Amino acid sequence: MDKKKSQLRDGAHFGELFYSSRDAMNIYDENGHIVNSNPRASDMLGYSHDELVRLSGPDIIHPKYHAIFEQFLHDVSNKGEFCAEAIDVRKDGSALNIEVWGTRILYDGKPRSLSVVRDITKMKALENQLAEELKEKQRLIEKLIQSHDLNARQISRELHDTIGQTLTSIKMDVENILAKLDLAEFPLEKNLISIGNKTVKAIRDLKDINVLLHPLEFDDLDLIGSIRDFLSAIQKSHKIQVQFFTRGMTHQLDHEKTFALYRIVQEAFTNILKHAHATRVFVHLYEKKDYVALTIEDDGVGFEIKKLEADTLRDKRLGIHIMRNRAIEHSGYFSIDSSKGNGTVVVVEIPFV
Repeated sequence: MDKKKSQLRDGAHFGELFYSSRDAMNIYDENGHIVNSNPRASDMLGYSHDELVRLSGPDIIHPKYHAIFEQFLHDVSNKGEFCAEAIDVRKDGSALNIEVWGTRILYDGKPRSLSVVRDITKMKALENQLAEELKEKQRLIEKLIQSHDLNARQISRELHDTIGQTLTSIKMDVENILAKLDLAEFPLEKNLISIGNKTVKAIRDLKDINVLLHPLEFDDLDLIGSIRDFLSAIQKSHKIQVQFFTRGMTHQLDHEKTFALYRIVQEAFTNILKHAHATRVFVHLYEKKDYVALTIEDDGVGFEIKKLEADTLRDKRLGIHIMRNRAIEHSGYFSIDSSKGNGTVVVVEIPFV
């Protein structure tokens, strides 16, 4: 189309281009009346050539876009060019989406406005279809995340109410037996001590799982405090150093965005504790112009990004998939960078509005 524009402006090969173009072309006078049109315009709009040259722009453009036609005449006359999308109306009353480009030409020795019109109805229909599919995908993602959070809370309660209480009961029984045992008479005391220690470890592991599954007194009015409490609980139960930095954070996020950031921190640490074998983690939460940024960097073993992407597609790394979609759900940005032996960096950005 750029070549066409150049040739039309220069006046070269005008007749050949005008009559053989696959795009509709109309020539308008200063009042918006059609002076001439090419065969493609007739095919597109359903009017004969004689009918078209008796019409004006508002006769073939949708009423909602009459202002666009006025803008077309103004811009072509004053700026020499115009480009926009609009809707034309065929002779039978049906509508078609168009992309229109305009330029100034000399026609029969007079300055005229030329419109080059392309039918983009199919493209728009495809765009709308893709938009609907994207909305449906987003709804499914939201349901997945809601289900994930609900299941996490239910599992957390079940672990605490059943396995947690059972392990605590076993620990108390072992302690009672040990208190009554005489080492000389009962050489199995060492075995009981070992059982007791393993039970204590199981209780600690269970508490860790609960921390990762369910927010610790999450407060949407205090994101920094909630993250700090979570990280403190992680440090107490694991041999890992966590440094938490904040900067700015004067704007208040709504509950959903605050909760999403908190959950992303939890998901990230689930991956770190399961896979990274890290000894140090840096968490940086800060405010930029119009969004909150979260960076989580560990010194763990790292992994190959290509393998991660393949595992994510096969739902083997659901946690990362959920982190990414928590950010996308709030019009945010998510990235993860890693390589073997060089740790992992997670970056999240979520806008305030």
